[in-house]
Parts: sequence; C-alpha cells; structure tokens
Amino acid sequence: NIDESLLERAKEPGIEVNGKPLALQSNYAGVDIGKPLLIMGSSGYLEISIRNGSAAEYFGAEAEIKMTI
Repeated sequence: NIDESLLERAKEPGIEVNGKPLALQSNYAGVDIGKPLLIMGSSGYLEISIRNGSAAEYFGAEAEIKMTI
C-alpha cells in the first residue's frame, strides 16, 4: 500500500503501472473517459483507476499490478 506520506517524500514522483507512466490526479475529470489515472482514495492510499472503466480490464490484471515509483 502506498499512502500520501510516501508520495510527499518524492520530489517529483515518476509512477509507472505495468510499465505505463501515469499521472497522479486530484479528481477523475483530469483524464479523458476510458483513460488510466492514479488518485488518492478516501482511505488515504493510492488507487489505480480508469475513468468510467475497470483498471483490472485495462491492465489485464487479475490480482497483481506492478507499480514503480
């Protein structure tokens, strides 16, 4: 689990999910429909999301997604 304090320690975090660079967004409107994004969830942890879609389907993941910061 990646929380906000970990991201704050990185000056300019470069985040990749399954080798694809993603930007941290403050809301879903920051990306086009069907595009991936990273967002801080209500529990305070980083979430991989797709605007109006499924991150599991988009990344072809079943239970594990590789994230690099």
